[in-house]
Amino acid sequence: MLQEQDEQEYLAHFLRFAALMLRDAELAPYSRQLVAEFEQRLLVTQEKWQQEVCDLVELRRQTTETFPDLDNSNTAFDEGPLGVSYEYDVSLAHFDDLVSGVSRESGESFSLIAPSMYDDSTLPLQVLSILKSTLRPKFDAYAKQAAEQRARGDTVDKMPEALDRLWSRLGSIEQAHAHDYRDFVNWRRTSPGQALVNVADLAKRLNPEPLQYESIHEIWKLRSLKEEWYYGHLGRVLYANEPDPKELKAVVNGCRNNARISYEGLRESISRLGAHEQIVNRYKIRCMWYDPSEVHNLGLQSDGEVALTRHLALYLYDQGLPVVSRLRVGIHEPDVAELGQGAILIEVKKYHAQERPSRVREKLIRGLAQLHAYLNAFEAHTEIREAYYVVYRLGGPLVEMPRYVRTPRFNICTVLIDMGEAHESGSRQSRPVVITEADLTFLIEP
Repeated sequence: MLQEQDEQEYLAHFLRFAALMLRDAELAPYSRQLVAEFEQRLLVTQEKWQQEVCDLVELRRQTTETFPDLDNSNTAFDEGPLGVSYEYDVSLAHFDDLVSGVSRESGESFSLIAPSMYDDSTLPLQVLSILKSTLRPKFDAYAKQAAEQRARGDTVDKMPEALDRLWSRLGSIEQAHAHDYRDFVNWRRTSPGQALVNVADLAKRLNPEPLQYESIHEIWKLRSLKEEWYYGHLGRVLYANEPDPKELKAVVNGCRNNARISYEGLRESISRLGAHEQIVNRYKIRCMWYDPSEVHNLGLQSDGEVALTRHLALYLYDQGLPVVSRLRVGIHEPDVAELGQGAILIEVKKYHAQERPSRVREKLIRGLAQLHAYLNAFEAHTEIREAYYVVYRLGGPLVEMPRYVRTPRFNICTVLIDMGEAHESGSRQSRPVVITEADLTFLIEP
């Protein structure tokens, strides 16, 4: 319905679309996961860029140690009417200031026209450019000498080893950074998480929440040029009786693109999670309907939990999920993990009739907390957001748990596989153990 609308009608429906994606009880958890994946990718990229800066700092040290005459780190900062002096701008003094986070430029610039998204202004490229400019006189001097030797027909001297090593290393970092930066920008242009962040921002700007002011003076004090441009511009387009056609078209196109990407990403996320859940549920039916005795006997072994884990892992592997069992990650050892795209974690627990209901309840709550800890441990390695908590009942009371436990970053699905014997079912079944969402609130607190 949204894509069928046009012009101002589209923007009005866009606000309803944003509210549905971000606030609906069923959709919001999936939206939060997409945003969390987006934020995790941002964090990983920032860490990579920080490592590049560290590598360049080490190259800066090697450069000044090898060529002390290139050390211009004492260049004074000088800002004239035309801006910062060129001498400071390309000096190692500027390099050191950038790395340490020192900004010596006065005033605050604001441009209504944003640069191209491929216009790389990241810190690694800035300091790399300075270091390359510092080393270039040595490289140019060698290149000039080599050209003169070729012109005379003489044998061309090899580039000094230290210069060759430093210049080649800078070139390698520059090419790797350019590749990663373009890949990062391309990913952001197609990321559902980025699109959802944009949808939320656009909806906020189309109908901003009112601010509370104490006086007219405070209104003018808090109002900024940037706020007037973004909020006033979009509001004028949506609520004007006769909006500017060019402005309206630009805003609608931006909203339409972000809505399409976020919608398709949400559908893919729901389909992926639904497909995994369907496989796990088929395993549950297989155990309860077709292999109850075999699975029950596996659970009664001395290493029953390990045996049940292997039984589950083999089934998932046969269904196309390349899982591994008992994988150690740091101090953690999850029962089943699939580390490919759309990765999932599975934690297995069992209980039997000899365990007291209070003991069963405590054990299962602790196991869910353990699974949550595994998710946190894997988060730094892979964009894992999905987990299953599979509980085998070999006897004793049934357990009632929330079907889903959703945190701001993760989605945990609980599955109870009832392997209890016939004499414990029906009217002879004991009172169930109930674990409510309130019992698990410590998992979903921010």
